[in-house]
Amino acid sequence: MLGITVDNSFSGEVKKDGDLFLSGKREGEGIGIASVRAVARKYGGLTKFEAKDGVFQASVLLSRRMVPPSRREPHSF
Repeated sequence: MLGITVDNSFSGEVKKDGDLFLSGKREGEGIGIASVRAVARKYGGLTKFEAKDGVFQASVLLSRRMVPPSRREPHSF
């Protein structure tokens, strides 16, 4: 397994729809979050996104082996 966490400071208000973080530039989820989710899904990984105290944190846990397409499901940890 490979785990990666990236922290990014922000100012202002975070837009969410339930657990989904929304883009500040366009409708729906941001391109960055969608890209991280797609990579995690491809490798059978997990994602977690949080915003707290002016810090946005994106975490991904990837498997070192490919997961067959039939078993690829988006998951969070």
